[in-house]
Amino acid sequence: QKRQLALQLKKLNKRRHGAFVVVHRQTGLCLTIEGGFKVRGARVVLQKCRDYAEQAWSWRKDNLRSALSGYCLRIKNGVLKLGAAAVVDTCLDAPAQLNLVKSERWRIGVHLEIQSQLSKKCLMPRGKKLGSGSPVLMWQCRKPWAPLQWNIRTITVIKAPPRMGFAW
Repeated sequence: QKRQLALQLKKLNKRRHGAFVVVHRQTGLCLTIEGGFKVRGARVVLQKCRDYAEQAWSWRKDNLRSALSGYCLRIKNGVLKLGAAAVVDTCLDAPAQLNLVKSERWRIGVHLEIQSQLSKKCLMPRGKKLGSGSPVLMWQCRKPWAPLQWNIRTITVIKAPPRMGFAW
């Protein structure tokens, strides 16, 4: 399974617009940027998979990036402790930045977990009842593996979310 996922990511890297959604295996919900894909510092949560822009990701230079805004999946304020929130923020992949700041990099583990190369912790949704809106946090990479496992599904059309109507 890990080899298939790695091959999918490699193929996506070669394509110019290799967008995909990241699906939590246990819930079937997608990794989603809360509040819209253009919001720097926005939390990453689980939401129903709809292939909206907030759910479109790409994989470049060991970074999980929003396919449309280019922001990278990061840990809020660079905190490396358990329970630190996943957010999207400016990517730190320029050589000058890498010398100054330890940049967040990700890898796909043998159990299909998404693991930080910096903290060695994994992405995991948390909450008493996992569902739409559950925050995604850093957690220990250990058994049971099911809450830590993710899949990717390629998407060919990225949908704009429905516009919100306002009543005055």
